[in-house]
Amino acid sequence: MKTLTICLTALTIIGSGAAFADASTDFATLLDEHWEAHLANDPVNASMNGDRRFNDQWQDESLEAIERRHQQSREFLQRVYAIDRGALSADDQLNHELFRRQLQDAVDEHQFKDFLMPFSHSGGIQTLHNISNQLRLETVEDYDDWLARLGKIKDLIEQEIDLAETGRKSGYMPPKILMERIPNQLKMQLVEYANESPFFRVFEELPESFSAADRERLRAKATETLEKSVLPAY
Repeated sequence: MKTLTICLTALTIIGSGAAFADASTDFATLLDEHWEAHLANDPVNASMNGDRRFNDQWQDESLEAIERRHQQSREFLQRVYAIDRGALSADDQLNHELFRRQLQDAVDEHQFKDFLMPFSHSGGIQTLHNISNQLRLETVEDYDDWLARLGKIKDLIEQEIDLAETGRKSGYMPPKILMERIPNQLKMQLVEYANESPFFRVFEELPESFSAADRERLRAKATETLEKSVLPAY
């Protein structure tokens, strides 16, 4: 009987260990998949984090894409709830709770449709040039990627305007006081020549480590991109 008890106890411990390992593995996989989805969904943030795979892209701000990301968050949340929190280590139990709250907040906030108020005094399409200050512009390719992204700026601006217009028609409007700075912020973008644009500043201070030929080419390409894509978009 003692031998049987010992065997059963051992099997229980082994079973618990397996459940612990499975839960930990599932949770780690979920975190990795969510992070990967986040980077793909927010290319600018990916670039800021040093992931250069999406360097030439903006986030898709169409209503369809916003709804798709919302559904994706709901699916991730369901997977979080499916993991046995009690089978995780103490650290991962805390991580699980924080991650669950993060996803739950994102899912719950969707109903308030703050995405229909895409810009305010603190940022929006009128201050997109500031993004270059947060990017890792270290190589010639990084600057080429930034120019490729700027070449697609019209689509982003149109999507943001569509969101704001949908919000206005639906009664979603920021307080007037938060919008008072925007006209002056927009004036910075309403220039005649590329070298007057705030987007051009980053190309005036190219790294000295770049060859003279590369610096000249990048500035010429920046001028062309701004004149053909950025200035007309504003």
